[in-house]
Amino acid sequence: DAWRDSYAHARRSRRNAVACPPPPHATAAAAIGFAGGDFLVVAGGESDELAVVEDDEEGFLGCNLAITARCMAFNVYAREWAYVEDMPLGVAHAASAVVGSKLYVAGGVFTEGLEEGLEDESDQLQIFDGVAWTSEKIELPSFGQDGSFGLFPGCSCGAAWRGELVVVCGGSREHEIVPGGDDDEEPQFELVEALPRTYAYDVEAHTWRALPALPEMRDGFSVAAHRGDLYVVGGVSDAACPPLVLRAGAAAWA
Repeated sequence: DAWRDSYAHARRSRRNAVACPPPPHATAAAAIGFAGGDFLVVAGGESDELAVVEDDEEGFLGCNLAITARCMAFNVYAREWAYVEDMPLGVAHAASAVVGSKLYVAGGVFTEGLEEGLEDESDQLQIFDGVAWTSEKIELPSFGQDGSFGLFPGCSCGAAWRGELVVVCGGSREHEIVPGGDDDEEPQFELVEALPRTYAYDVEAHTWRALPALPEMRDGFSVAAHRGDLYVVGGVSDAACPPLVLRAGAAAWA
């Protein structure tokens, strides 16, 4: 009994020595937020379980991180991690934010049901209330652009703004193959673009609407909201990337 009591005390001491111990599984590019109260939720992402893909023709051996539907929650009072219900579809690099007490995960890339080494973009909005997940198809207002870029082209970041989920997309450039005129002619590549766009999701009406888009294409930026203003900071572009602010009711970023 004395040994058992001392062991339990040692476990509590080690746990309390750090504010947040490591989760049972490491993930990258996961959705994260406090959902359903005092639980830090880490959903999806690229797991530390490697999926190996080998190219026989080139002799190249590559390792890709597997995208998982695993969902973990950290109790800030007990300082313990626990597994909760898996996501309906495991995604990584999704736009996410907590609105109210729910975690909203929009889009992202997935590999479930695809051939090894392939990935696709999700068209689902997944919602976690702290207990269970629900999902619905994302229906966006049209920007009149090529849908081959997906719903959220380029870097996309989420934020809770004025009671809504906001997704800011930085746009994307891709090279598409243009077939040659003759059968033996080499295919050509044409540069195509999807311009930036911004959306807001009404969590009560379950509808999407368009907001002013970023003035230039930008990758790798961050988004945050404060006192009714939406901020975009950092990133990479063809020109300088100054901080931008979108104020409520404004027709453009400033």
